[in-house]
Amino acid sequence: MKKQFIIVVLLLVLCIFVSAYTYTTDGSFEDEEVGSSFVDFDKFSYDWGHSVVHGETVLEEKDGNKFLKVTGFSEFYSYDPITAPYTFSLDLKLEAVGDVNVFVRAGRNESAPFPFYEWDWYTEKGGKNGESSTGGPGLLVSLRQDSVRIRIKNMQMDSENEQISSVYHDFPMPETYNYKEFNNIKFVDDGEKIEVFVNDALIATCEMSDKGRYEIDAEHMPVDFEYFKKVVLKDSEGNVVLELDNARLVAEDCHVAFGGRNHPFYVDNVTMSYEVEDTPEPTGTPKPEPTDTEVPKETNESTKKPDEEKGEKADWIPFAVVCVVLVLVGVVIAIIARRRAVK
Repeated sequence: MKKQFIIVVLLLVLCIFVSAYTYTTDGSFEDEEVGSSFVDFDKFSYDWGHSVVHGETVLEEKDGNKFLKVTGFSEFYSYDPITAPYTFSLDLKLEAVGDVNVFVRAGRNESAPFPFYEWDWYTEKGGKNGESSTGGPGLLVSLRQDSVRIRIKNMQMDSENEQISSVYHDFPMPETYNYKEFNNIKFVDDGEKIEVFVNDALIATCEMSDKGRYEIDAEHMPVDFEYFKKVVLKDSEGNVVLELDNARLVAEDCHVAFGGRNHPFYVDNVTMSYEVEDTPEPTGTPKPEPTDTEVPKETNESTKKPDEEKGEKADWIPFAVVCVVLVLVGVVIAIIARRRAVK
């Protein structure tokens, strides 16, 4: 019985060590130097790709709190694709209401990226069944005067753009809400629904189903992904406010992001937490550098790729697992051998 017990314990230990672990980013700027730029932040730039056109990033401090000011055409996106469940959270403040968005269930094709600050040109190119807006696929959240807007990208074929449009709903905020102060925006995505919180209060739930691709996307690489096509957006009381069967919410290996289209904003405490099952292989690609190009009009300008450290998160874990397993196996073998010798 003792031998069987030891084997069971060993198997349980192996399951614990081999199972997925939770990777959580460090999104505070308290250890950074005031006046420095995003590219100087080792921890933050490790997890986030970026592009800033005709603008800059500067670390500022007020009342003992450090935060990042961003101007120009900007995008910050998770280097790694994320598989649910995950949590994404940040604190956002505006000088004035403008085109500043936070994305989840977004897509990024490295060979043909759709910048998160780029306009989709839907109505400008003939579309009549929705609105133009910033960015490619995904669910977008933006701060408004006295509300928070949730926008859902969808597929439309009546425009000469990338076959992408959007619809939105504005969720009213309490009187204590002020877009000129930091507001925490948090997403909790379990793979079937996204819960959206503002300042710890649930404002909306987005239910997702019907995975599939749009055949027309084979001709439009920036939006060629597998999507959740059916989406039901509900308010905090469960009332349906939007329902779509042509949504563009990326179903697998999605990205989260934030940025602005020539509107300044302030950001702090940017964190994402998600499960990682396999250690990524190093990419060996160059480190991103600040961009200094002309403002894009209707182009999908590619940003720099990650540095050589990309994908090396927690590379010590597989080695540690092997060592622990070998030690435990050795202990079990020694115990069994000793018992047999005694008999």
